[in-house]
Amino acid sequence: MKTIITSSGQVGKFSDYQILDDRYLCDGVEYPFTALGETHSIGDYVEPALTTEQLNPIRAQKWEEIKAFRDNLVENGGFKVGAHWYHSNLLSRTQYISLVMMGANIPAGTVWKTLDNGYIPMTQTLAGQIFAAGAAQDAALFAKAAEHKTALDASSDPANYDYTTGWPAIYTGV
Repeated sequence: MKTIITSSGQVGKFSDYQILDDRYLCDGVEYPFTALGETHSIGDYVEPALTTEQLNPIRAQKWEEIKAFRDNLVENGGFKVGAHWYHSNLLSRTQYISLVMMGANIPAGTVWKTLDNGYIPMTQTLAGQIFAAGAAQDAALFAKAAEHKTALDASSDPANYDYTTGWPAIYTGV
């Protein structure tokens, strides 16, 4: 794409142009030399930099996307204890709290279905490990979101900022 470059900036964005004796003809639109000032030429179009006022709403929208992405990972990503992955949804988290509170009173023979389709005997120790793994996963996910927020705020192109990289491991299937 081309543009008319003047002492005060760019004029237009076009693909076809002709230089006539007293004007430019750009994509069928006439630009008289007298209206462009003393200094003007045809050059490559450069997207103007966005102002802070223009960038802030884009950053705010992208931050909402990051938080939604994080929250989905919190709710559906699971967390790993030993060789197995455990559910991270709200109902499962409530059950883990109950198991931890039961402590040594977890009924003997209680078997727990894992996110990766295993069946594991539930123990007081395992309940505590699952609970701790969930807390650690949450902390890591929130820290990564904060890291992406910092990078987003520093980005000159927040609309194209890719926040989908670098997250903690999640369950992706058997």
